[in-house]
Amino acid sequence: MEKFKKELVEQGKNYPKGFTEKKGNIFLIDFTVAERKAFLRTDRLTYSAKLKIDEIKKQVIFYEIYIL
Repeated sequence: MEKFKKELVEQGKNYPKGFTEKKGNIFLIDFTVAERKAFLRTDRLTYSAKLKIDEIKKQVIFYEIYIL
């Protein structure tokens, strides 16, 4: 699993913001994909993803969402 963690951090460098590791083998990434300015407001499209590595079951749980 250490090899997978290193590869994940390395691949995260291809995004505007890299993955950040939280305790419990959880990796987070979030960044703004697009931004639109209108009269007195700004709308942002944000990408957010969360990966959890379960070493006992040897699986990766992946969750992603686009937030407007």
